[in-house]
Amino acid sequence: MKFKDDDKSSNPTTGDSENSFEQIYERRFSRRNLLKNSLIVGSAASLGGLAACQPKPDRITTVNSKNADTPQPEDNVQSNYRFKEIEHGIDENHHIASDHQAEILIRWGDPIFADAPEFDPNNQSAASQLQQFGFNNDFIGYIALSPNEGQDERALLCVNHEYPNHGLMFPRFGENPRDSLTREQVEISQAASGNSIVEVSRIGNK
Repeated sequence: MKFKDDDKSSNPTTGDSENSFEQIYERRFSRRNLLKNSLIVGSAASLGGLAACQPKPDRITTVNSKNADTPQPEDNVQSNYRFKEIEHGIDENHHIASDHQAEILIRWGDPIFADAPEFDPNNQSAASQLQQFGFNNDFIGYIALSPNEGQDERALLCVNHEYPNHGLMFPRFGENPRDSLTREQVEISQAASGNSIVEVSRIGNK
């Protein structure tokens, strides 16, 4: 089903090349590096040990300078995070950078408990949604755990489900301008929002 606003971006940009992700990222970390170096130099000077406290290069960014003691403008920052950016746009496809790959790990309605019912968008309930992965993923936190035997990696994924989109959650909702949510739909929406915490593991390349 296609809705009238499906082809509109919820976060439009001007397309200004000065605001590419890479440039924003580098400006952000160059400021952090400059402030960090200033604090280190100030502390060293108060101890009378400036030469002995030369800061090591930052693990994330490196400031290139003609004088090691004088950080240069932000444009000279070299980031270690380099990738091929994708062209700005919005459509029904999932676009990723050419040197990356993406796979679905978990999606709305997938079970997060062993006894969770099978997801049926035409037959939802708050009780079933509480046992299923929530809607509209936003923040994702990765908390590493010690792997069990046979595992290469193990972690907790803490995912924030920002807010519901009723036109996508409930079939045919919104076709009538007078449509309003039922109590049951409100309870389902509440159950689909909030946070999900799931344990994941990796074995080999899987």
